[in-house]
Amino acid sequence: MGKCLANVNVMAGDSRDSLGRGRFFPFTPSTHLMGGVPDWYLDYVYYKPDTGLECCSDTAVTFHYVDTNKMYMLEYLVYHLRPYGIARHDPFPAPLPPDRRSVPKKVLEKMNETSVIVMTEGKA
Repeated sequence: MGKCLANVNVMAGDSRDSLGRGRFFPFTPSTHLMGGVPDWYLDYVYYKPDTGLECCSDTAVTFHYVDTNKMYMLEYLVYHLRPYGIARHDPFPAPLPPDRRSVPKKVLEKMNETSVIVMTEGKA
């Protein structure tokens, strides 16, 4: 996926939500919710994963290894079930600022140059 995104000039970055919870997950939802992430995974992940209800963003994008039956169950729970008394939490909280440690130095310099130009043009 990283190579495909790079080919269309999408820069990888911090995709966590405003509460610092991840959105892209390499295992099933139950693995992330209840624990069981393999030890080898901890060597590759930048942000150490949490378990329990705070493991995953409310706006999670991907989980993997979800078989067909679980996919149908998730589809029902996400798109059809509307428990009485549960209010939606829209709009979502504002996103966290970028984790500047994970953004390449050249990109940060370019961002700073652009903001200086915009600020200068606005005062002219």
